[in-house]
Amino acid sequence: MQEHQSAVTPSPDPTLTERIGTRIGSFLLTRHLASGGMSSVFEAVDERLGRTVAIKLLDHDQVSTLLRRRLLREAKLLSRLNHPNVCTLYEYLEGEHEDALVLERIEGRTLAEALAERLPKRQRLAIARETAEALAAAHSQGIVHRDLKLDNVMLTPDGRAKVLDFGVARELGELAELSATAGVLSGFDPQRTLEEVTRAGTVAGTLLAMSPEQARGEATTPASDMYSFGLLLQQLFSSRQPYPSGLLFHEAAQWVTEGRTQPAEIQDADLGALIEELKAPSPADRPPAAATVARLERIASRPVRRLRFAVATALVVCGLAAGVAYLRAVGTERNRAVAAERAAREALAAAEAARADQRKVLDFVVGLFEVSDPTSARVRAITVRELLDAAASEIATDRTLTVGVRGRLEETFGRIYRNLGLYPEARRMLEASLALRESSLGAEHPATVTSRFELATLDQLEHRPEAEAKLREVLAARERILGPDHLDVAAVLNRLAVSLGQAHRLPEARALLERALAIREQQLPEGDSVTVAMMSNLAIVFAQSGELERARELFERALTLREAILPADHPDLAVQREALAVLYAELGDPATSERLRRRALPVFEKALGPDHPTTLLSKSNLVAVLVELGRLDEAARLGPEVLAARQRVLGPDHPAVGATWGTLASLYEKQGDLARARAAVERQIAILVRAFPPDHPQILAAREQLARLERQPNLDLD
Repeated sequence: MQEHQSAVTPSPDPTLTERIGTRIGSFLLTRHLASGGMSSVFEAVDERLGRTVAIKLLDHDQVSTLLRRRLLREAKLLSRLNHPNVCTLYEYLEGEHEDALVLERIEGRTLAEALAERLPKRQRLAIARETAEALAAAHSQGIVHRDLKLDNVMLTPDGRAKVLDFGVARELGELAELSATAGVLSGFDPQRTLEEVTRAGTVAGTLLAMSPEQARGEATTPASDMYSFGLLLQQLFSSRQPYPSGLLFHEAAQWVTEGRTQPAEIQDADLGALIEELKAPSPADRPPAAATVARLERIASRPVRRLRFAVATALVVCGLAAGVAYLRAVGTERNRAVAAERAAREALAAAEAARADQRKVLDFVVGLFEVSDPTSARVRAITVRELLDAAASEIATDRTLTVGVRGRLEETFGRIYRNLGLYPEARRMLEASLALRESSLGAEHPATVTSRFELATLDQLEHRPEAEAKLREVLAARERILGPDHLDVAAVLNRLAVSLGQAHRLPEARALLERALAIREQQLPEGDSVTVAMMSNLAIVFAQSGELERARELFERALTLREAILPADHPDLAVQREALAVLYAELGDPATSERLRRRALPVFEKALGPDHPTTLLSKSNLVAVLVELGRLDEAARLGPEVLAARQRVLGPDHPAVGATWGTLASLYEKQGDLARARAAVERQIAILVRAFPPDHPQILAAREQLARLERQPNLDLD
């Protein structure tokens, strides 16, 4: 930034209000904004450029050579800072009798004023990060602010933080001056409160924003600013302030000079730890500004990363359980697999030999193929695929099958293809079933509506934009035909809730799930597998909404119900462990999250195969946890493999592929490969904008990450 000097017209010494309407050079003073210390700030209009600015003037009774030098020093320091979170200096005006700073006019309110409202945590984290970025920029230029406090941070109307008032800032290398309290820590009436001293107009008003070394009159460093920033963070995030209220002045001075503060007591363990480190009495123990920015970014991005896990896990729960009645019988995996395969082959032979009794054959084949569904009986997925392909070929060529038999077989086999993750094959079968039933039974027949539901479920799993509208049509039809409390209505409510959860429309998703659960719990015994799956979905919605304790209660209840009736390696329990892993990640326990996923993944691989969407989901989630744990080599080995498999199975534009690109971006960023990280985030955004509305949290988070990478290309996040 260029330092511009121009003449200042000499003026008399009027009161502040009398100065309104006067000119300083080409600037017309229009309003008094604030006064403090030895200066006042006015709003003014630059009559040359037609823009509104702020003018900082020394009070007339305070003008001296020393203070004018300080104002010039502030101008020189600000001229070196060109940062979006620092108030911009436009000009330094120098005149015979007074000097002035021409500054950016910042509309908005101070952070102290904003805290009177209930700011969302996400906004408070953004304010904290931007303030830390301003400090990092100043410190990189060798500038120490020395007066960071709530009143010196402004929030613009769009929510951006701006650090103000570098009036007492110093350059590193300058001789240390006495702090603002030097000479005033004694000589005051010991019975006067700090508030009374502040109202008296002394410099002691900023005492409670100082570092211990600054309050003792010792040399200040960037670490002194970080102590002040720790105090500011505590005021932002904790209901317990750094210092007790009502302290007498000498009591406050003792607290500050000794480096004593009240603990922050914040639920977010990572944020609480950062605040306590910033408030360390020894300057050497405080994290620097750049590292603090990185930690705040990780804290801020954690809920969004959990959101990505939570949305994906909602698909696991519903995708596996919503449409399938799981087996509860006790038996060995080998017996079930062998029995299912033998029975299915016998069913196909019976279908060939006994066409005269097609209804009996149909019921037999449908029942056995449902047993062979890999999400209920852990058989080899390749065996089921072979059987399904043979059955599909038989159905397509056999012209002796009745319309009812053909429609039900196509629906059943299409659903099992879908649960195997073989979506193109599933779509062919389900579309054929729907077309056949619509032409023969009519649009309002329950069987036709069921075909529409199965196809809409596939649309939702493939994340097609038409899925929600189709599910709402099915819901209206089932309510009209079956009544509002039918179990089939609950199934549609559950699936529609998943679709809304993907779009982060959480209140709507919650209402639908609560209604679906009420229907099932009134009609079925406790422990019903599909009901438990819906319970887990509701828990995920609670977790996404920040109601972690309610989520924990539901998850634990669901796990207890499943453990009571299922063997330890059943896919339903793997689903529950994957869901619990989401919650532990949200609670900041990635190690437990990893252990749960390590137990779930082998079950998915064995039951569904290595390329099933659910297996790949679990692997992708595991990569994200490994990145968070700092095990980058492991994540680097598994991540590209998961990406390639998801692209192959789901297509390159599926949101799940976007989520994996986002995970890889975090990996590359931690590895220091920022160019590759930016490219990965750009790929992620390109996919997400086609699937979600522009204000979806995943899109916003990805854009924030991209902006951060572009803004700080050399930042070392380790």
